[in-house]
Amino acid sequence: MGDRLELGPLELKVLEVLWERKRAATVRNVQPSFPRLAYTTLMTTLDRLYRKGVLRRFRLGRAFGYEPNCSRDQLFGQLASGQFTDLLAACGDST
Repeated sequence: MGDRLELGPLELKVLEVLWERKRAATVRNVQPSFPRLAYTTLMTTLDRLYRKGVLRRFRLGRAFGYEPNCSRDQLFGQLASGQFTDLLAACGDST
């Protein structure tokens, strides 16, 4: 089950901001939505989402631009499917 995608609350909030923007964003573009978070925290979060395959990353001037690889519905469908598979596996183990 190491392949299963798991996202934390901050990762999901960052994704929501990117979906609302409907275009690529840099850390600096996302930061106003998270005034209490450090720039480096957002940078790390975007990098983790990129490494998990949820975001595309490319050069945008001197910074990286990020955009979602899929729609909100596609991602939540994938997350729900993984949880359902885990539930079925757990039920099978107990019988």
